[in-house]
Amino acid sequence: LEKKQFIPYLQPVVDGTTHEVTGAEVLMRWQHPQSGLIPPYQFIPLAEESGLIVPMTRLIMTQVREQFGPLAAQLPKNFHFGFNICASHFKDLSLAEDCKAFIDAFRENPINLVLELTERELIEPGEITSSLFHTLRQMGVLIALDDFGTGHSSLAYLQKFHIDILKIDQSFIGRIGTD
Repeated sequence: LEKKQFIPYLQPVVDGTTHEVTGAEVLMRWQHPQSGLIPPYQFIPLAEESGLIVPMTRLIMTQVREQFGPLAAQLPKNFHFGFNICASHFKDLSLAEDCKAFIDAFRENPINLVLELTERELIEPGEITSSLFHTLRQMGVLIALDDFGTGHSSLAYLQKFHIDILKIDQSFIGRIGTD
């Protein structure tokens, strides 16, 4: 983390009808000096367990903001950036500060910011969580539930946190028609 070896990889989001790039999901990779590019499944669970996932995500958001903020005018209208976040991000209000800084970097051509909640940990409702969701919603940040059907998701979860986007996991869809 101190050596900034965690880097953003952007996966384009393409409109299925127009075939235009409408956004990017920002994925984290570890660029290790000896081992090369390390995939997320090899380090994200440990980062979440150790509590380092929050500063790692903050680093990634800063890198993308600094790289693409100056290029805002060149992005398509209504372009969006999506970042994966986990339950640990809802323990303090630094997420709102990071989102505000990110959005402010694109004032020349406003973008949509999407936070994709991962389901490995359950988000605990509470005063800080409610305040954070309220603040994010006021800023126009969209909340997506990533990989729905694989973790702690339920209809109650969707209602409680007012999810804007539901990303259904392919393993969930793959079983349609089989049972």
